[in-house]
Amino acid sequence: MSVDQIRLDYEARIRGGYDRYLQDHGPYRYVEHPGFEATLLAFRVGAGATHVVEGAEAIRRMTQFLVDYAARTGRKLVAHNSQFDRLVASRVLGMPAGEFLDPAGWDDTLPRARLLGMPGSLAALAEALGAPAKLDEGRDLIKLFGSADVPLDEIIAGHPDEWMRFREYARRDVDALAHIDPLLSWPRPEERRAWVLDQRVNDVGIEVDLEYCRAADTAARGAQQRDVDRLIEITGVDNPRSVPQLKSWFESRGFNPPNLQRETLAKHLPAELEQSEWLKAHKDRTDLPDDVLEVIRIKTAGGVVGRWQKMLDWTCWDGRIRGAYVFATAHTGRWSSRGAQLHNMSRDSVGETDAEVEDFVRRIIADPEGVELSLRDMRGGLRPALVGPFTVVDFSAIEARVLAWLTGEDDIVGLFEAGEDVYVDAARKIGLDVPDKSVDPVGYKMVRGQGKVLTLAAGYGGGPATLRAQGAVGDDSEIKALAKAWKQARRPVTRLWRDLERGLSCRVRRLRGVAMVRGDARSRELVLPSGRTLRYARVRETAKGDYIYTKSHGGVGKLWGGTLTNNLCQAVARDLLVEALLRLDDAGYTVVGHVHDEVIIAGHHDVDRISKIMCQLPRWAAGLPLAAEGYRCNRYRKD
Repeated sequence: MSVDQIRLDYEARIRGGYDRYLQDHGPYRYVEHPGFEATLLAFRVGAGATHVVEGAEAIRRMTQFLVDYAARTGRKLVAHNSQFDRLVASRVLGMPAGEFLDPAGWDDTLPRARLLGMPGSLAALAEALGAPAKLDEGRDLIKLFGSADVPLDEIIAGHPDEWMRFREYARRDVDALAHIDPLLSWPRPEERRAWVLDQRVNDVGIEVDLEYCRAADTAARGAQQRDVDRLIEITGVDNPRSVPQLKSWFESRGFNPPNLQRETLAKHLPAELEQSEWLKAHKDRTDLPDDVLEVIRIKTAGGVVGRWQKMLDWTCWDGRIRGAYVFATAHTGRWSSRGAQLHNMSRDSVGETDAEVEDFVRRIIADPEGVELSLRDMRGGLRPALVGPFTVVDFSAIEARVLAWLTGEDDIVGLFEAGEDVYVDAARKIGLDVPDKSVDPVGYKMVRGQGKVLTLAAGYGGGPATLRAQGAVGDDSEIKALAKAWKQARRPVTRLWRDLERGLSCRVRRLRGVAMVRGDARSRELVLPSGRTLRYARVRETAKGDYIYTKSHGGVGKLWGGTLTNNLCQAVARDLLVEALLRLDDAGYTVVGHVHDEVIIAGHHDVDRISKIMCQLPRWAAGLPLAAEGYRCNRYRKD
């Protein structure tokens, strides 16, 4: 990044708001608030000095000057987490609600740092790159000048020394930014283009059915109370939310989980209720008692109450959620979601057609307090809160396809290209009898499911607990036997594990341009087919012979071949999604959202045409058997 850019940082507040308003409602709602005002603007042009401006009119004039100067000279406005600063600048300039400065004129050190495997916070990034230190008391100063229900001038008059420290805090942020910015580059041109598109997708937002959200929130809270009453009825405990009480009851029924976290309990459930019935008919095994399974199902159905309210909290003046997608937050470069958590919706469905979904929505709206639904029933009701029309298209079995392509398994790639069911093939290869689909459709689905679980989870070295959580059938010894059979049938996959793990101590090159090479300061870099790299900082070997690394957000992670293969496949899938999003944008489609490998486009369009656009392979992915499928809907749903 050129040293001639314009670095800036805004401080802002909501008069009469509260400290967590930005976190609870997001940046778009934040700048819409009637009590919003910018308090400081710190900026530096090129290699010049850092200036700090205060006062509403002075900030407005300087913002207009910097925006005009950037446009005239072709320079970028650079900030750390620039979405916030861009929205503040848009509001300061008096732009109409729902209109924002074009992100193409901006740049951001935060996504660049994340893509390079470096810390995301400005303070940690400054320390890592030797930039001037931020003020330790910054958080306290932001709180002091950020939300009190009195005019800013009065706060400044009462705290003149703190105000001068706050100005210094803003100045130091820009000094740190000016040091960091030239040291961080976009890994490839497509990444900056994808980031700009991401900002535009967030600016557009996605429409929310506010009436339904309010009714669904009421219905979910009623369902929660019914679930509590049912837990009391089954267990006899006074407080089913009490961990000691419920754990004691579980133990009395012969079930001794290490904890009662949702993820732990879910591992003891069949993946689907259909599967539970199939197991009873086809498997000679001792399941947990029915009452224990029912309690587990109730406890694992949580996490829904409050989700509709969170959608309401993040919905802007025009009924659209904005700012829900966060670019390149995962180590692999994948997106995440915040606030309304649009990436974290249940796979459960309330209907497979528009008519079924609309019927569910009407029932909730008509009688939210009287509708007899459980929380598990309600989990699938999050998706219909998003209102279209939409065209939804996603990559089919993307990680399984990527894995076979990376390992050079031409036979598996050939199955994909021929349209064969790879999961059924996997089930046969591990010795399972595949029922005739027309005679035993449930059995066929379950056996195919075992092939799918093993292909996706065993491909990354998952153990019995991981495999069971994703739907594998059997006790630990049975699942281990299936995983062993799968590994024997897919030896190129286990070779990939070994090669990547060997790359932690020496340089290794693989097919498709994949390599593991040394980086800086004891780091290792996993080179992807696209040319992008995944950085693992401070890789070292423990006394036990394990490899660990320092995560970008702090803490330590373990590295081995299965983990590295998982990261590799997810990163390649993510790069393919980036390519698809850019092509869709070039073709004139309005992307309003994406969930993992699925793209949500505004309006009803030709699904086949969109699929073809998404499946056009970049040069670096030649030979990858990519496929996509989709559907059109009036509310977001699973097909």
